[in-house]
Amino acid sequence: MKIVRMAPQDATGMHCHEFTELVIIYEGKGLHSIGDDPPAELTRGNIFVIPKGVYHEYIQEDINLLNIIFDADLLPLPLLDVYSMPCFNMIFKGRTESHEIFNIPDFELEKVLSLAGELEIELNEHKPGFQFMATGLFMQIIMFLARAIADSVENILTPHIGISRTIEYMHIHFKEKISIEKLADASGMSTRSLRRHFKRVNGYSPKEYLIKLRINCACELLGATMMSIDEIAFNTGFNDSNYFSKEFRKITGTTPSKYRSAQPQN
Repeated sequence: MKIVRMAPQDATGMHCHEFTELVIIYEGKGLHSIGDDPPAELTRGNIFVIPKGVYHEYIQEDINLLNIIFDADLLPLPLLDVYSMPCFNMIFKGRTESHEIFNIPDFELEKVLSLAGELEIELNEHKPGFQFMATGLFMQIIMFLARAIADSVENILTPHIGISRTIEYMHIHFKEKISIEKLADASGMSTRSLRRHFKRVNGYSPKEYLIKLRINCACELLGATMMSIDEIAFNTGFNDSNYFSKEFRKITGTTPSKYRSAQPQN
């Protein structure tokens, strides 16, 4: 994780990074293009995310911005109940190349900038416990933005909102038998639209996401309980232990029994 301030942001050519950028515009105006989208105007209070590997460019030089740079796959974040926040995926977990720019009012922008300033100090000074503090501040920033953006789109049904509702449904019911029709009902979209938008936003199909969710739970049970492999398979939504073992190996690269053996003994 790193804070980078650009005041002003220089014009750039089209490029991409091996990390995700959370961009906060706090002064000036400019143009920015992402993927194949036409340039979009940026102004104070704009918030947007540039996912890892997505090409983008700044076209004008008269904007001041703050970048929070991070790798979501490496951050040890306890996600807990964030899946229930409709806008969490919109600003944090999205894989889409669409140029979605959100805007927050000045009083909320100042709060975000204050939290980002505290995060910057922690990352620069490296005092004992700075990683713990930095992670906590980062979580505050993400959740504050999710709530602020939710207030502005509360009554607008977008694919992201529908997908967030689908993910919430999966987290609650993943141990049950779930059909694509049930997921479509939860999202408020047709099955065809759900499949298309879910893949575009998350990088996985609904089925792939559900299997990963079940395997993550299985990993926790393998490390924390003495339940048998068959019991874990059925307790995480798999009706066939052989299919469970096949999917487990596909995702983790090892078998359930070998995974359990590699866990530290309490």
